[in-house]
Amino acid sequence: MKQIVMILLYSIAFTSCDPGLINNYVVDNQSDYSVEAKVRLQEGHRRIHETDTIQIVKIKPKSKIEIIDYGQIGSAHDKKQHFLEAFDTISIQSNGIPFKKRVRERNNWSYRVISEGLLSMDEVEYIFVINNEAINE
Repeated sequence: MKQIVMILLYSIAFTSCDPGLINNYVVDNQSDYSVEAKVRLQEGHRRIHETDTIQIVKIKPKSKIEIIDYGQIGSAHDKKQHFLEAFDTISIQSNGIPFKKRVRERNNWSYRVISEGLLSMDEVEYIFVINNEAINE
């Protein structure tokens, strides 16, 4: 009888949890130029210890770096046009030079599911690729 109660309690515990999702935003700088990303999440999406300042991430030529990530309740799915809904600020530029590709347009970012699982958090990645042609000269 004790085993049945324990199995029932474990079943309730594992099935009643909301799924978790980690959203990663990555810049893949394939250009010959240094790039700077400025990002800030809206208050409800920031971690408790994060400040309300804009984070500046410097990306060297020929490198790929995660500029920010955040977690939320949900499962892995492409948010389509709402993929930047958690952002208060996002800009990516090279020495003040604007890109031909618009950062806020979903079709300029690729999407992939990193991991999905019943007992683990889902993780997805949005990738913004920059090449020499993307920079106005």
